[in-house]
Amino acid sequence: MLAMTLAVLALQGAPAKQQEPTLKALCAVAQRLDDGIKAFIGGKDMKESFKSWDAGGTSEEVVTKLREDFAQNHVAAAKTVAVEIGLVLCSDGKPVFKASAMLHVTPTEALLIGIRARKDPPQGKSGVPSEKCAKDAQAFAEAGAALLKILKTKKADELPFADGDKVAQLMPKAYEEELKKAIEKTKAEADDLRAKLNDLKYDEVRIDLDEVLFTPFGSEGLSKDGTIRCKLRITEAGDVTFRLHGYVTK
Repeated sequence: MLAMTLAVLALQGAPAKQQEPTLKALCAVAQRLDDGIKAFIGGKDMKESFKSWDAGGTSEEVVTKLREDFAQNHVAAAKTVAVEIGLVLCSDGKPVFKASAMLHVTPTEALLIGIRARKDPPQGKSGVPSEKCAKDAQAFAEAGAALLKILKTKKADELPFADGDKVAQLMPKAYEEELKKAIEKTKAEADDLRAKLNDLKYDEVRIDLDEVLFTPFGSEGLSKDGTIRCKLRITEAGDVTFRLHGYVTK
């Protein structure tokens, strides 16, 4: 009886098991971006649409041009299609490697499109240490931890790649071949990247954000031949900010 009681007390006092980091942490980000772009296309201003994420970085000229482009191209809605997240690996405060991943992200899935790796990244501070990613930035730190683990442990055919044909339908036609090549190139280089990451000596992981792409849709529900571009950033305080860049066709 005493042994059983002690066992129960030990279980009650045991720390909660830490959840495995997952790329799906970005799904909530996609949902928030989707809600914001929906409100913006619906006529609300930037601050009301994107709330604390908008730091006033999008100029009135860009906003005006965007609304003109939406009207000219008959844009009735938009959805997040891709988010770029960078892992900056540092040793003694100096970047020694950077891997930038473009992911197909929606409110229900987060899958790899392509990865660009650099063994000689630009020096100087880039991104924010993962342990300092607070508030809204926590989702990016979790996704970054998951991405790093995946790249260090999984073989090329085990990586969670997006369906190139499916994503191509949501991108401008001129991007179709580029997108499929990015997937194939990343698959071909994944095993080599895994070996490099496992051999690398580093003591800090910084999370660096960059581009977000929205797919615009017409009132009939079909995607337009263009993208809405945006830049994401994490501040040292852990806040997420962004700036809409414009409506782009290629």
